[in-house]
Amino acid sequence: METAEITIEVAAKKRPKKALFWHALTVFSFFALLVCLLVLKIASDDKPFSQTENRYLEQKPKLGISAVKSGDFMSRVENYFSDQFPFRDRIVSFKSAAERSLGKTEQNNVYIGKDGWLFENQSKYDAKKVKLTTDALSEFSENCKIKNQVFMLVPDSTFFMKDKLPRFLQFESQAEQIAQIHKALPENMKKIDSVKMFDSVKDKSTLYYKTDHHWTSRAAKTAFDFTAPQLGIDASKTEFEFHRLTDNFYGTLASSSGIYDSPDAIEVCIPKNSGGTYVVNNADEKSKAPSLFALSKLDLTNKYEVFLGGNFSRITISTTNLNHKNLLILKDSYANCFIPMLTPFYQNIVIIDARYFTDNINDILLDYKFTDLLVLYNVNTFLEDASLKDVL
Repeated sequence: METAEITIEVAAKKRPKKALFWHALTVFSFFALLVCLLVLKIASDDKPFSQTENRYLEQKPKLGISAVKSGDFMSRVENYFSDQFPFRDRIVSFKSAAERSLGKTEQNNVYIGKDGWLFENQSKYDAKKVKLTTDALSEFSENCKIKNQVFMLVPDSTFFMKDKLPRFLQFESQAEQIAQIHKALPENMKKIDSVKMFDSVKDKSTLYYKTDHHWTSRAAKTAFDFTAPQLGIDASKTEFEFHRLTDNFYGTLASSSGIYDSPDAIEVCIPKNSGGTYVVNNADEKSKAPSLFALSKLDLTNKYEVFLGGNFSRITISTTNLNHKNLLILKDSYANCFIPMLTPFYQNIVIIDARYFTDNINDILLDYKFTDLLVLYNVNTFLEDASLKDVL
């Protein structure tokens, strides 16, 4: 009995020393990790832009009395270290994978669907906000003196790909939202039924990218065929070609969520033999180019910018077609892959993205005698963006 008591007493004395060792090792490892990260941060340069997340990153804030008093300085410091953290992209991807393994179906406002499909959250229908936009558009429709006017709102992938949504996730009907907006617009403006437009497409998965919020060039071609008669376009004698540019496209939804399961392919649809028939003038970059496609963008993360080179306030396309037909387009980025199909049918095409436009639109109306107007938006952008009202 005495031997047993001595053994127990010795073991009891050894446990605190062992525990102390592991506690010390944990603390030392933690501070060693902090030192390593600090050294890596000092040794590495700050990145101005994240190709993975497709956004500009917070830069080192400047110290100022007013910024400190308002709390803006500390807020920016926090954002700076968050954005410039070493191995940030890998950590974000690891976090997303870990949360998915626990059954989470939403990452950074992106819903994780079946078979690699990612979905953006729908914009809320704010009746007052929509009325301000539709009133401005109606007034512009009456005053612009453009004879042929066409309006098209396109639902996003959540509407047509319901079978790929996470279980129990439901959204408001974008078909009903589009119908309400159509009612608020003047009768002389032709409204495209975009739901009916895609009814004939058997495989709805060809209409949208899995990892991006845009529609595909296949969807845009279907929309062109449906809309051409409303625009007064006879495309019966024009051949169109599809060209695949890349099979390695991860869009904005992949960037936002950190989920890169399966890449998309990007195709372009162009009228046959259209090369050399037009010149593209970019007002923002003050440049001219013989193509609507910026192939250099295929080397970047946001490869969708291959269409038009991205989003700009105003682009003018001058063609060799001297038919005196001029088209004004008010649009968001959904129109970017649609526009190349229009080039054989107009002498001039002026493209305005209200989100970036700060000039006077009346000056443009005076410069061109527009025969046609096309308003082309995705539903979410139209509901969320107030800039169209401001421009008009």
